[in-house]
Amino acid sequence: MEGYVHRVPVDDFQRVKVGEVLVEIEDDDYRARVAQAEVDLLSGQAAIENLKARKEAQHAQVAEAQDATTATQADLERTRLEAVRQRTLLATTFGTRQLVEHADTAAQRFAATFARNQAALEAQHREMAVLDTQELQLRADAKAKQAALDLAKINLVYTRITAPAGGEVSERDVRAGQYVHAGTQVIAFVRTMSGWSRTTRRPS
Repeated sequence: MEGYVHRVPVDDFQRVKVGEVLVEIEDDDYRARVAQAEVDLLSGQAAIENLKARKEAQHAQVAEAQDATTATQADLERTRLEAVRQRTLLATTFGTRQLVEHADTAAQRFAATFARNQAALEAQHREMAVLDTQELQLRADAKAKQAALDLAKINLVYTRITAPAGGEVSERDVRAGQYVHAGTQVIAFVRTMSGWSRTTRRPS
């Protein structure tokens, strides 16, 4: 990360406490990135909720198509059995050609209806599969957006460089208005309460 120094609230060779702010980077852009990442995440979550509502409606469509197919299948079996019965009766004195033709017509009609209902049911199942795939993609997108938000928040935190321990800083290496980037030395600890020294640089 990079940016312009907003302020350096410590003096040269000042003693500082752990967590005390040493350098602040202008954070307007980083706050904007956090805000945009939050909007993106909310948008992704809303898309998932919208898809869940569509899936609920699709479940109802599948159930309706299944009921229609089941009912038509029962009618088809009934009319086929009736057609067989009428043909059997035709071989005796109890049947007529007209009744056989009527039974055959009914069986054919329900066979056609059953085929249409089966095709409709398969189409509803395919649509559900499409929605399932879309949900997986949306959830993956939302996960990526959450990661982007987490990173944006981390980068925002990095705009405030704080003392890692109590101690004393050296002469400041940067001033307000100066542009810094990852690896730029901004200030150094020349002595800490535990006796060690370290250089504070811009985080990457």
